Amino acid sequence: MLLSGAAQAKGAAKPSVLVFPIRSHWLSAPLAEGVTGVLVARLEATGFAASQARVDGATVRLAVSEGWLEAEDVEGERVESARQALAVAAGMEGTVVGELVEGESEVTLRAALAGTVSRAEVSFEVSAQATSDWGRLAEELGEKAARRIEQSWAAVDLDEQEAQEAAAAHYASGLAALSQGMYRKAMVAFEAALMGEPDAPDYLWGAAQARVGSGDLDGAMVRLRRLARVAPGLLDVKLLLGDVALLAGQPAQAEAAFRAADALDPGDPRVIEGLARVARDQRQFERAEQYYRLLVAALPGMEDAPVWLPGALAGRKDDEVRLAALPPEEVRRKVAVLALGEGSVDDGVDLLLSYHSRSEAPAYRDEEYLEMLPALDGEAEDIGRSAYRVSAEQALGQIGDEQADAEMDSLHRRSDRLATLAEKMAVSPRLYPAHRYRVLAYNLLNQANFEGLMYLRTRDSERKRRAELLRTASRKARAQAERLGEALLGRVTTGAEESGGEQ
Repeated sequence: MLLSGAAQAKGAAKPSVLVFPIRSHWLSAPLAEGVTGVLVARLEATGFAASQARVDGATVRLAVSEGWLEAEDVEGERVESARQALAVAAGMEGTVVGELVEGESEVTLRAALAGTVSRAEVSFEVSAQATSDWGRLAEELGEKAARRIEQSWAAVDLDEQEAQEAAAAHYASGLAALSQGMYRKAMVAFEAALMGEPDAPDYLWGAAQARVGSGDLDGAMVRLRRLARVAPGLLDVKLLLGDVALLAGQPAQAEAAFRAADALDPGDPRVIEGLARVARDQRQFERAEQYYRLLVAALPGMEDAPVWLPGALAGRKDDEVRLAALPPEEVRRKVAVLALGEGSVDDGVDLLLSYHSRSEAPAYRDEEYLEMLPALDGEAEDIGRSAYRVSAEQALGQIGDEQADAEMDSLHRRSDRLATLAEKMAVSPRLYPAHRYRVLAYNLLNQANFEGLMYLRTRDSERKRRAELLRTASRKARAQAERLGEALLGRVTTGAEESGGEQ
């Protein structure tokens, strides 16, 4: 695991420098290697903590393995393009890069010293008389470069106030990268901020979030534990620590974190949900259901929650449905999607209609909409089949007129709710063409049921004929919606893959 640069740099007595291999023409590679070695040794002798950033070195390997960099980012000379990331990974306060230039009578080392946190850079040149004795030449160039670095160090080093200001700039860069899903870039920025201000809660929180996004759950937990020591009263820290521990397969640590959060704010719905997920992860379904009952009772506006909801949540195998941190109207939509997925159409439709009546800007993600379609289309199919059955049974005398009227009236109310819901649903532009055919299908079905109900009450054969035509048209419109949806689904999937953030 990578240590925060702050832990090493600020706690060390010596200023620290990461020296990148000196570049040169391939014929002069041994000389460049010798200069690099002498430079590191002379820096150590003059009071610096210096190390080399070799392509095959420990710092590079560790940075790649921990997700800071891709392997191709540090191939060959491109290792210098990863200068900032490697400096932060190694906890070094400065970096040195350089190149040998050979003239007729002298060899010049052109180099640049840069501060990791300050980003200030000082360029310099040192020269030596050309000679065939590369050992002596390397000694002279390396020693001169070390003296220049010692003299220039104050220009890239920072006092406490400057370090805090530079850290704030790195933190802002980290937030921007995090918002775009660029987790590696965000990690480097947040860790650079921590080098400037090691115990800043916001910086630790950002570093933890970036690591969660990149999949470094262990690293995220290290940052969160440190943050919990720095700011022990932050509820969100303990909640995120519990979430991350659970994702990392450490339910005992997750439960301890949620218990600590409960001590700060007993009865917080997010704490209850966390404990419920821990119980579910340990396959303690009865205990999980008890927590979910408490959760539903604690959520605002969930007085119309289905009675089966706690049991359904306790039996889930994933964390796709998270309710506690959502606004009340979003909870209704989430629960409605779950209800439809569980086959509880009445509950699902009721909750969605409630969602539309209470939300200022109701909308559905493509994934939610597609998840609900089988239940909604299944409801339409069941209503259509039931209408045919009622009509046939009434015609054959198997049921009386009064019963037929009552059943058809019930079917008409069901189809009216379905059509009303479809009209209210706001789907993405990509799925809108298919949805419009679905709206048409549900409305045609509703009109067919109305005509069927009127036929039972008036015995007007024209109404019966219209009901049959409308049912046929409804089926065709729904079939067209399904065909369009299948074509659009391919484009939605492709679009989702193309627009995904950095992992």
